[in-house]
Amino acid sequence: MYRVAGDETLLIEYGDVVLDFELRFRVHLLEQKIRDLKLKGLMETAPGIRSLWIKYDPLVLVLSDLLGILQKLEISLPDVSKTVIPSRKNYASDRL
Repeated sequence: MYRVAGDETLLIEYGDVVLDFELRFRVHLLEQKIRDLKLKGLMETAPGIRSLWIKYDPLVLVLSDLLGILQKLEISLPDVSKTVIPSRKNYASDRL
């Protein structure tokens, strides 16, 4: 769900209000793709468990253009259940 949250912000929400790691990874992947584009007018992003808050400059990045970009990115996201997220190594398990 895309929600306009004021003149300069957009909130993207996924799924039900529950702790769901697949949704959290989806938010993470979407935020990475958005940042990789280095969009003019994109000011800030803030991920949540199942949401992504986006602040943009509407004089530089028109909402309809931003929504179009987000929809294309959404389609291009990989299957989250098969995605490997890099993490730090657990050294304590080496000693067992």
